[in-house]
Amino acid sequence: MRKTKEEMLLTRERILKAGFECFYNNGYEQTSLAAIAQAAGVTRGAIYWHFEDKKALFRAVVDYNLLRGDITGYGRGLPTEMAYTDRLAEMFWYALDNNPHVEFIFKIMNFAASHEEFSDVVEKIQAIKRKLWEFIDVETKVYMQMYGKAPQGTECMASTLSLMFEGMFLTKNIQVGIKLDKEHVYKYTSLITAALIFEAEPQRWEKMLDRIIS
Repeated sequence: MRKTKEEMLLTRERILKAGFECFYNNGYEQTSLAAIAQAAGVTRGAIYWHFEDKKALFRAVVDYNLLRGDITGYGRGLPTEMAYTDRLAEMFWYALDNNPHVEFIFKIMNFAASHEEFSDVVEKIQAIKRKLWEFIDVETKVYMQMYGKAPQGTECMASTLSLMFEGMFLTKNIQVGIKLDKEHVYKYTSLITAALIFEAEPQRWEKMLDRIIS
């Protein structure tokens, strides 16, 4: 009996979810199609029906996670009335708060970069990072213009915040005494943007200072 299109899409989704779990927990090289088939409850033939080989499935799993771990997409969906710093901090926390899709992308970056056949995967991840930088840059420009300030130096601010985010994510599982709960993510973001806020909204400076030192 031929499967319907809906059934085939559901099977593909199960394979992608199983592939995600296996690649996430065991890495690319330690994961076999047989293991993914078992985790998905399908045959290897079903995997080959949807994906040419293990590399094709891996690429599809990367796309699956890039879509579901879209940090800038989440940022765009935040309420526009949120304060500039809070919007950025909330976006960073979304990624840092045990988000398996974002964690997967960070996990496979070094692997993909060291395997030439996955140069296309590296390019996709680089594009996502540029997208995040551009989002922060635009948010900063809009914020400055709202308060009648020339949007100068926004590129540097976007770079600093992007580097802060990368650093937080790369150290979140290392026991070095850096606190990365939601409160501290807000504090770090406030600290980086403090000079900018002081220039645009000096009346908010004391409140931000309280947040940073409390």
